[in-house]
Amino acid sequence: MRKNVYVTPKSFLCLIDFYKVLYAIKYDEINVQERSVNVGLQKLKEASEFVEKLKVELKEQDVVLRAEEKKTTALLEKVMAEKAKADKKAEQVNAQKADCQAEADKINGEKAEAQIELDKALPFLHEAESACNSITKKDITEIKTNNKPVDIIKLTFDGLQILQSKPVISVKVDDKLINKVTASFIMDSYEEFSKKDLQDMNFLNNILDFAANEKDNINDETCELLEPYLRFDEDVAKNWSPWPFKARPSSS
Repeated sequence: MRKNVYVTPKSFLCLIDFYKVLYAIKYDEINVQERSVNVGLQKLKEASEFVEKLKVELKEQDVVLRAEEKKTTALLEKVMAEKAKADKKAEQVNAQKADCQAEADKINGEKAEAQIELDKALPFLHEAESACNSITKKDITEIKTNNKPVDIIKLTFDGLQILQSKPVISVKVDDKLINKVTASFIMDSYEEFSKKDLQDMNFLNNILDFAANEKDNINDETCELLEPYLRFDEDVAKNWSPWPFKARPSSS
């Protein structure tokens, strides 16, 4: 059997109250959802605006970046060009360094050879200085009073004339007697020049002063002029034979 249900005014009012409560609940839920959606939409809008702003900034930055890229490229090209120049300069410097080193080695070699020659020459220099310092006024007086000095003395005075850059006669061939051997040699300048210099009161002092202070001024030309007077061969038999050997006095 069916059961009849009757709606009374009270039950109807209760139903209406229930619906009102339900409506309020649903209304609040919808409002919450609406607010959430609105907040989300606002954030999306802000994000969109921010993205647009970033796009503008990116375009501006892109222009700046392109300009900086051009500057960087130009700078890099300049750096590479300068590096190429520096590398070339370094090669030149290395080449010059090698040349300088070679020149230095050459100079050192020549210096070593010169030192060897100097070491050989020093004993002769010391011997010459000792001989020069041993000359006395008495020796000079004896030479002055000697009307016919031997040829070796005359030639020695020629050497003094040349060393002191004083005049000598023009080169002529003359027979000289040295160590009891006669041979052709250079004519001496004793009568023309040296004999007159001997009359100078300061002759000995001038020689000593030259030995002490002016010997370092002897140049290649002087050595060349002296060379014929200084030739010497270790073979005693050749010490005073015809040209080209040196006239050398006897050791006795």
